[in-house]
Amino acid sequence: MKFRIYGKPVIQFTLAPEQLDVLLTLSGLHYDSTCRAASQVGGFLYGWKNQCEWSPETEVAASWRDLDICCKILEMPRYEERVIARILARLFSGALSEVSNASTRWSREFEL
Repeated sequence: MKFRIYGKPVIQFTLAPEQLDVLLTLSGLHYDSTCRAASQVGGFLYGWKNQCEWSPETEVAASWRDLDICCKILEMPRYEERVIARILARLFSGALSEVSNASTRWSREFEL
């Protein structure tokens, strides 16, 4: 029988209130329902908002998918959000690249 073991990364980071506001605003305005759902009750951005309201200095935890959705949310910012959106997109893209580079060390296949 063939087995495959792999790890799923969790990326932790802190968000400034204005960065979270931009993500929430652009998510709510997005054309894609998956991106809009992120800022609604039950969505990961909604969870980050609650977490940051209770403890502003805390780190939020994100999956690869969460950051990928954030990058999509940030693709077309409005004029007033463009600076923060571009910075966040660059940071999230860099984090995703690091995860992709490191993920080769997180898997192993074997047969028994």
